[in-house]
Amino acid sequence: MLTKQRMRVNEFRFSRILRAARWLPAILWMFFLFYLSHQAAPLERVASNIDPFLAHVAVYSVLAFLLHIALSGYNNAAPRWVPVSIAFALAVLYGVGDEIHQAYVPGRVASELDLVADGIGAAIGVSLASLAASRIYARLTNT
Repeated sequence: MLTKQRMRVNEFRFSRILRAARWLPAILWMFFLFYLSHQAAPLERVASNIDPFLAHVAVYSVLAFLLHIALSGYNNAAPRWVPVSIAFALAVLYGVGDEIHQAYVPGRVASELDLVADGIGAAIGVSLASLAASRIYARLTNT
């Protein structure tokens, strides 16, 4: 009996570690975005032919995708729109914070157009994550 209790405690700890580990890619991506927004001109250093609007869409779609993955492991009984909505809101809020941060970086300005691009990217990211999750769920239930 004591062994079963220990096994349950170990399973609980392991599941908590896995849930916490799901946040690591999103947090690392946020640090990367913070680093980029702290640079005077990050896109010119990476590639001069990248449109800044499309770059914002791309990096925030990745952020929203990673946030959806992080949030999807908490409550399987919750409707599917819950992690989608929360991931979208968190990505947009991070975009707001990013634009505020850029307003204080020399050589950078806060832009409403960038925030629009962040929102479009977040919508694309959560849509792709939701689609991927539903396909994975469908494969798991059909097998």
